[in-house]
Amino acid sequence: MRSALLIALALPAVAFATPMQLTHQGRLLDSSGAPQNGTLPLTIGLHASPTGEDSLWSETFPSTPIEQGYYSVTLGEQEPLEDLLFTAESVWLEVTIDGETLSPRQEVVSVPYALRATAAEHVEGGMVDAEEIAVDGTVVI
Repeated sequence: MRSALLIALALPAVAFATPMQLTHQGRLLDSSGAPQNGTLPLTIGLHASPTGEDSLWSETFPSTPIEQGYYSVTLGEQEPLEDLLFTAESVWLEVTIDGETLSPRQEVVSVPYALRATAAEHVEGGMVDAEEIAVDGTVVI
């Protein structure tokens, strides 16, 4: 009974954690423009620049289903993503399918909610943390 209670108390902390995973989708066409079908190995890499040997992170998906050319994978399922990867000025995504690296790399850009979160990092008038809210050093909540 005691272990069940400990597990129940631990679950809310996990539920509120921000998942460090990203969804990536793409479409694979052959040289004539026809969509590919089947299962192929796929590697996604994150890099510090649009070209060069500057790998920051990578993950391989050995059997990626491709239907009508479309595929979808979740980055960070096997190789954890660190939020520090995205503190750089730019991060570039590289796709390698069945041993062939596609080009050019694509820049990872923000979605609207992420832009709003950036604004929250720079709240004017004071610091906001989980224990209290203060404005100019005066605790208000």
